[in-house]
Amino acid sequence: MELQTVQYLDVARQLGDIKIDKSEYDKKENYYKFITARNQYLNLTTSSTPSNKVEPAQLDETSLLLKMMFYLDKWVAINNNKGERRYNPFLAQILLARKNTIMETVPKTIHFICLCTMTDIQRDYINLWLKNNPDYLVKIWTDDDSLLVQKLVTCIQEKAAKETLMYFLPRNFNNFQETIKIFLKFKSKGNTYYTNETNQEKNEIEFFDEYFYNNPLNTEFNKTITTLIDVSIELREGHLNFDIIEMTYPEEIEVIKRTFIRQKYNSFSQRFFYWQEKFYRYFLNEKEKGDVCFDQCVIDFCIKNGLEERENLEKERTKNRAIFTKMRDYLKAANPENNIELIYKNPDGNFQSNYLNELRGNLSAASGIFALNVLISEGGIYLGTDLLPAINENLFVDLIDKTPDDPNGTLSQTIISRIILDELGNDGQMPGRTEALVKSYQLDKIDPQIESSIKNIIIEAKQRKIPLFMGLDEIKVDPYFQSSYADGNVKMLIASVKEGENNQFISKLLNNWIETYRIILQHGIHAIQLSVPNSLRNAITSTQEAFARKNLKVNAKALIHYHWDILSQYEQAIPELLGTPAYDCVYSQLLKELLNSESVETQTIDFYSFQKKVTPSFNSATFLTEEATQSHLMGAQRYLKPFINSPQYVGQCIIQLKDDVISEKTAKFLYNNNSDISEWYRYDEETKRLIPQSVGTQIDSQQEKCLIWVGNGYPIAIIDAINFLQLTQQILLKNNFHVEQMTLIACQPRRTGPIAGVGNKTLSIEGFFMLAKTVNPR
Repeated sequence: MELQTVQYLDVARQLGDIKIDKSEYDKKENYYKFITARNQYLNLTTSSTPSNKVEPAQLDETSLLLKMMFYLDKWVAINNNKGERRYNPFLAQILLARKNTIMETVPKTIHFICLCTMTDIQRDYINLWLKNNPDYLVKIWTDDDSLLVQKLVTCIQEKAAKETLMYFLPRNFNNFQETIKIFLKFKSKGNTYYTNETNQEKNEIEFFDEYFYNNPLNTEFNKTITTLIDVSIELREGHLNFDIIEMTYPEEIEVIKRTFIRQKYNSFSQRFFYWQEKFYRYFLNEKEKGDVCFDQCVIDFCIKNGLEERENLEKERTKNRAIFTKMRDYLKAANPENNIELIYKNPDGNFQSNYLNELRGNLSAASGIFALNVLISEGGIYLGTDLLPAINENLFVDLIDKTPDDPNGTLSQTIISRIILDELGNDGQMPGRTEALVKSYQLDKIDPQIESSIKNIIIEAKQRKIPLFMGLDEIKVDPYFQSSYADGNVKMLIASVKEGENNQFISKLLNNWIETYRIILQHGIHAIQLSVPNSLRNAITSTQEAFARKNLKVNAKALIHYHWDILSQYEQAIPELLGTPAYDCVYSQLLKELLNSESVETQTIDFYSFQKKVTPSFNSATFLTEEATQSHLMGAQRYLKPFINSPQYVGQCIIQLKDDVISEKTAKFLYNNNSDISEWYRYDEETKRLIPQSVGTQIDSQQEKCLIWVGNGYPIAIIDAINFLQLTQQILLKNNFHVEQMTLIACQPRRTGPIAGVGNKTLSIEGFFMLAKTVNPR
């Protein structure tokens, strides 16, 4: 009997040959549950003759097969009528083979989701999927009503940055005190402007009123100012100063200091969230009035609030729409045998509100919701635009290094795919992969010998017309779970579809989302109050409790921070909401529902190990690509152009203290963020010198610099730190640097005994800074 294609009667014959152990059965534990499922399986059809080809319903049979495989793995002893023991392995093998035999075929359709626009490199990636899967229908989906999402985010960021630079960064606590004094004087006069008050004073009053006093989130601060207003009415203007007030109201002054520091250093995020939330409320209000286009709301909102001009917004929308048509025509011309469709769609039904919620800036989450909306109605395969087809492992089998830490050889395959793209680029097949784009990826160097071996294989494969990437072939899922996804990466998701029936995996995921978003809105996770520490802590606690009550496996802290991470240069931390943990949660919920369908309560299950054995993940792609790496650094799919971390100083001097991978990658990342104005040196332990690694093109030695020391997380002896400082001083003197700021990254001071001038104390970062600053004081 060939186990790859097993018939129902083959399984029934083996199950019918089981000898029932009545003593174990009467305990009504796992053995009882296995035998119960086995009896139900045997009763699926009345046929018992091999000649009868009647097959039971796929869903019913699959459900019972999954039950038997689960309980069979729970240390139950199964014997056959011949008295043969250890029957479990063979039985498990035949049950799994039967489950695989009756799996459903997924529609041969590949879906790509592209919001706002499509880049040249995304087009090239899609083109590679087309060339390696000519028998698949390819659908590229976009939302024609939200082509201005990227522009909206950019406008909001620019507005928040402008407010931050204009109102917050130039202020210190001393001039903030003067602003408060002006405000208190204004309030003591009964909110009336007098002719002797200048426009500057009026601006200060309006600034304080809008950004501090009228902020409903600054409850403690507002109470403090109200107290001082009452005091200022009683005091003469000459006595209205902080020296007098601080003596009488020290706690109130401390509240003012804390609030000022928090507002100053969180000003950009606060203003960003303020404008983001303001637009969202505006959009919801317009939507309640009737059918409204997202882009039209963006245009109206930006014009109303002075964020952008109508002409520029309309040009941006027209340009983005034209890009999709141009890209479709390019792909059709390059792949005349493929069936390619460009579809404009706005997610509908229960997907819409959650999708619109994420359109404010988290396009990775919005794309995930969009993809599931497509799959639940059409089925097929969803692919992220930063994935490549799986490389042809047969060609590179000797070069793929599989280790216990990397069992799939992911790192080796990443290097191979990178060199394949180099060769395709040389052949003119990757026009979007420009030299500037490749340089921005910050990838590690490749061993020359390995690179040469890979290139030789690629050249030979091209000569013999052997594909470098693998096609998808026919893909199947089991009728119960109806979906499959990659382990640790949901940028590739497959789903089956039946007419008149919903895919229960996606439906369950959607229900979880609806409940999760309800909790998000209820606890204000998307609201501006998260920029206040106390509100943040309270939100995490209350949200986590709400998730636990609904049996949702969501980490509230991670969920909250994915919203904050929109402002960073890192990939949005959405896994808890839309990534693998959320998908794993649905798998475990469906498995529990299957097992708990009996009257006997099932104990806590280890779904993960069961999933690995029975429904392995779908990994027919190259996930760690250049584009995925870039997305990780610059925001998912690089649609977001986050507030650039450009320094407030003119340049930076990076000192790499250790010659190891961690330190080098950190230093390289810092250098590449502002490469034009950076200098990078590495400490050489043999020569005890700082070796130049890279120097920017716009270095101005006469201006302020930021000095950055990069370690590897291990403690640094003070004697070594002093040595590093002396070498650093030589660089500063040589280049006439003026140190404006000093940053220590992964550097832990460690005491090694008394040091001259230091004693037995650790040297603080302030101490390092003062020593460095004395080189060129200004």
